[in-house]
Amino acid sequence: MLSTSLLKLSANNQFLATTNDKPFFWLADTWWYGLTDRAAWPEPFQDLVKKRVEQGFTVAMVVVGVPPEVPIDSNEARSDGQHPFLENFEPNPAYFSAIKKKVAYMVEHGLVPCIVGGWGPQIQVIGRHNMERFWREIIHHLSDYPVVWCLTGEVDLFTVSTSTQSQKNKLVSFLPESIKRVLRKIKPILAPASPPYHAQVDDWLAVAEKIIEIDHSQHLLIVHPHSQEPSSKIMRKPSWLKIDSIQSGHSTDSALFLTEQAFLRSKEMPFINLEPLYEGILSNDDPAFQRYAFWMSILAGAKGHTYGADGLWNMRAGDHFLGHWGQTTWKVALQRPGAEQLGLAKKWLEKHCDWWTLKPSLHSVTPHWQASLDRAQLPFCAKAAQDTFLCYFPEPRHTLTYSWGHSGSWQFSWIDPSTMTSVQVNSVSAKASTPLILPRHNGDLLLFAQKKITH
Repeated sequence: MLSTSLLKLSANNQFLATTNDKPFFWLADTWWYGLTDRAAWPEPFQDLVKKRVEQGFTVAMVVVGVPPEVPIDSNEARSDGQHPFLENFEPNPAYFSAIKKKVAYMVEHGLVPCIVGGWGPQIQVIGRHNMERFWREIIHHLSDYPVVWCLTGEVDLFTVSTSTQSQKNKLVSFLPESIKRVLRKIKPILAPASPPYHAQVDDWLAVAEKIIEIDHSQHLLIVHPHSQEPSSKIMRKPSWLKIDSIQSGHSTDSALFLTEQAFLRSKEMPFINLEPLYEGILSNDDPAFQRYAFWMSILAGAKGHTYGADGLWNMRAGDHFLGHWGQTTWKVALQRPGAEQLGLAKKWLEKHCDWWTLKPSLHSVTPHWQASLDRAQLPFCAKAAQDTFLCYFPEPRHTLTYSWGHSGSWQFSWIDPSTMTSVQVNSVSAKASTPLILPRHNGDLLLFAQKKITH
């Protein structure tokens, strides 16, 4: 069961912890429609919670208010038939009574609710003062729970026509990463941020300040971005932002970007990718990418990870709801293997490694990952406390000669990341640049290297 204590930053400001200073591993699932009637109470909502808790998840991201890609007055936002807003965007007390039982159930069963306050462009219609009033109601009803606040979803998504934006996102997601990297560089030159864009971010910054004032900074406040920019940059590094984040996007071509951002951003403050590629979205069904996103992010410095599955984030039934992303139902999405595999990885880290001390150690294995497209699939290594190393091999290549960069006596445990079971264990007496002999294995590999103590 989850402690009723709030989450905070550790004493060294490097990772999340409970108030009794126990390191907290953020492994989140994405349920944007989890508090709506699409995830009915008591079932299937209680089944979702119990399934993810059993698998090892610790957080669920849920929208309070109107979820993405539907009009603000949509019935899809209702909970127990109650819409979040009454006339003139007055908060609906009956709506909060309806969602409160779900939030309480999550907490009782060990899942931290990450409360997302609506969606970025909605503030254009609702207005800043009404959104401040809505957040005041959120805090009034939910601040007694050990929740994390998320200011809004896609804070820098400047459009009211969400369906048009979704189609645009879908098209852009198919572009090769090399083209998207060029677009990111030239976008500020060709299309600098417009005054309305800045006004929207300014409005959300004002809402954030109001949250801090009302909540007295009791709960962590994070921000979910839309563009491939970190939230710290979008929000101009406000003092209240203690955790940096990105949305790496829904394409396998985001592999380099998500690793690079974790590597760079975690040097300044704790970092979590709040929206990687959803499993099953746009026909991306291979759980191998879920493992890649998890391990590369964690070893690059992220202090947690967020998962999502198409069909589950939007609680799609047999009605093809938001079907431009896919047609999978929530029942099928709940059983996708990626979630189980990430849960196993998180449990293994908690048992075998001081995961919160992991820091990149690229030169532990050569050749290794670098921030270039041709090296994005090479091994990434990180060092934990007490001469312990973890190295992830996304695509082990037996045509390459790998070498180990540390001398001494070592125990090498080779692990299958899809099951977190041992493939091979061997002892090695190494000098610098000793060749690594990889076991014959079909798929990615994880090397757990522990230095032997000699007397």
